[in-house]
Amino acid sequence: MKMSHMARIFILLLMAWNVSAQSRPPLLDRSLSLHFIRIPLQEALFTISKEADFNLSYNSSIIPSDSVINYHCDKEKLSEILSFILPARVDIKTSGNSVILLRKPEGELKKKTFVITGKVTDSKSKKALEKVTVLDVYGSESTLTDASGNFELRLSYKYKELVLSISKNGYADSSVLLSPKKQELTLQLIKTKSRSNEIPLPKIENIPVKPVEAYPLSKLMIPPLLVTHSKNIQGYTKRKIQLSLTPGLSSNLKIAGTVKNDISINLIGGYNYGVEILEIGGAFNINRTNVNGVQLAGMANLVGESVYGLQISGAFNATKGRQSGTQIAGLGNLNMNDFVGVQLGGGYNQSKNLKGTQIAGAVNIADTLSGLQLSPSFNKSKLLEGVQICSGLNMTETLEGVQIGIINLAKQQKGFQLGLINVNKSSEGISIGLLNFVENRKFPRLGFAIQ
Repeated sequence: MKMSHMARIFILLLMAWNVSAQSRPPLLDRSLSLHFIRIPLQEALFTISKEADFNLSYNSSIIPSDSVINYHCDKEKLSEILSFILPARVDIKTSGNSVILLRKPEGELKKKTFVITGKVTDSKSKKALEKVTVLDVYGSESTLTDASGNFELRLSYKYKELVLSISKNGYADSSVLLSPKKQELTLQLIKTKSRSNEIPLPKIENIPVKPVEAYPLSKLMIPPLLVTHSKNIQGYTKRKIQLSLTPGLSSNLKIAGTVKNDISINLIGGYNYGVEILEIGGAFNINRTNVNGVQLAGMANLVGESVYGLQISGAFNATKGRQSGTQIAGLGNLNMNDFVGVQLGGGYNQSKNLKGTQIAGAVNIADTLSGLQLSPSFNKSKLLEGVQICSGLNMTETLEGVQIGIINLAKQQKGFQLGLINVNKSSEGISIGLLNFVENRKFPRLGFAIQ
């Protein structure tokens, strides 16, 4: 940072701990149990930031040194804790793994336009850092550094204070409080371990587990700039509503992938961190993490983690995490984890572990099925504890339920089969069919077979 600007730039009070983000929930969703009796507010904030593993930044003038609180909670979310214990005049902002406390604007100034330029380097090697996110916390304007570590951020601003957040995957977040005026900065980031935004998932047969941004539709429609910002910024910012034409033209600007919305309306398609109540997309909806509520799309819904509610699309639904509710698609539904509910697909349904019902126009697939598979062509599972009904082929490795179809196949038959042809590697159950085959038998049994 140039010395000529040092007096105008206040580095926020920063308490930072280098903790791997891979095992932590998003910042605002972290839960704490606290028991404060007549403790100074500043000390309480220090304790909370340490317990929840985040960086806390604030100007000491907004937190009175003589302020004392009493507070008790059990597994309360961080967002609710801070809203309760902080004075009403304090504005809570988040950026990545940082909570930034600011004085709420008392009045808007005349809007002025200015440019902030600068360079970001590695604190140890002094090498320039490329693709660093530089974000205006208040207005959500952002930019990336170039190959030389340089950036230029053009702002139209109407507040007395400006906070910039500087983030890059593999480096600790940094924040600075500035006067809103033209200036040039030199900033450094401290290297840490790279983090992954991906949740660990069990392998699903023949389906590679990959980030939601790696789907062909995502690659086609999400600008690489938005994906880079999403990788750099930890956690999310929460907003009531967002509107977008496409992922690159959104009210959440270039950081759309780091914003969780209560309601998301996408004329063509949108890209978000997550949705809490409702999302409607003319063609597609893409969310990096969880969706709760209702998600409707003309073509496709793609969700990087869990869904609790209803998904309806004209063509395809895909969920990487757990799902509870209903998936309805004109062509197919895919769930890569545990699914409790109903999948209705015009052509295809697939789930890792299903407790519920799959109804498809052609194919149903589940690793473990506790419920019903119904299709005209093909049903497949590894462990069947429910019912497969098909006018074509039913297939499972271990049958502990019921198969009803033209052809029924099972490696271990411990249940009931009804079909024209039943084929088993071993049988301890009941098979009724025109032909019943069991491995190592010289001739098939006709009609009724029981082992």
